[in-house]
Amino acid sequence: MKLSFSNLAWERVDDVWVAPLLRSHEVALIDLTPAKYFAPGTRAADAEVRAVRGWWSEQGIGIVGMQALLHGTVGLNLFGDAATRGRMLAHLAEICRIGELLGATRLTFGAPRSRDRGDLSPAAATTRAVEFFRELGAIANAHGVALCLEPVPARYGGNFMNETASTSEVVRNTDHRGIRLQLDLGAVTDNAEDLHEILAGMAQLVGHVHLSEPGLAPLGDSAADHAAAGRLLRQFMPGQVLTIEMLAAAATRRQDMERALQVARRHYLE
Repeated sequence: MKLSFSNLAWERVDDVWVAPLLRSHEVALIDLTPAKYFAPGTRAADAEVRAVRGWWSEQGIGIVGMQALLHGTVGLNLFGDAATRGRMLAHLAEICRIGELLGATRLTFGAPRSRDRGDLSPAAATTRAVEFFRELGAIANAHGVALCLEPVPARYGGNFMNETASTSEVVRNTDHRGIRLQLDLGAVTDNAEDLHEILAGMAQLVGHVHLSEPGLAPLGDSAADHAAAGRLLRQFMPGQVLTIEMLAAAATRRQDMERALQVARRHYLE
């Protein structure tokens, strides 16, 4: 298996010290949050996107995924009116184009407040979501990327696709190669889900994996059993890219990331 690190954990100004930190731990992949590099709501110039990819490539690091795809947008909702959904689809189509240019093939769709189902029943919401994701899946596939739907526990403010099982139902019903399941270990812990059961029944749906803690705490800072998770991922998903996903305060960022890398290497690579 290979490790990646999501730059949700750091700001663009930190790239200059993050790159050598990652290399020192033999990590050669990252996931980007696009709004930290490209202005949301505008079309990024091809040259601008290629320059970001080129800089990281010069550091010996490839870009494998993206997350926080809707960061910086306003009013987008999967269950909004036709115009709202159209704006959301157009924004995500631009994200898919950026992903293709960056070489990022796994795009994590989280954004719990942008999938507020309001008064829709879960069944009606699933039907409407499947329609949207089939259209989005075709766009993603045309750009050689996959949208990975992420379960986000209810405590983060969402009311749709809160659990891994309900999210996998949307992926199965969408039935499109451009739409996959995001396996998020923080959600598994938050929801008290059974990781063995998930992997035994859903591993074939997974497009990307986040190594995370509840609340996006630095990896290793909760009671999550990373040793057991590592054994299960090696059993069911050998060769998968595993992305460390966390937040870190500026004052302790370097130390928190160093510690997270040590935890990930110890439990997921050894």
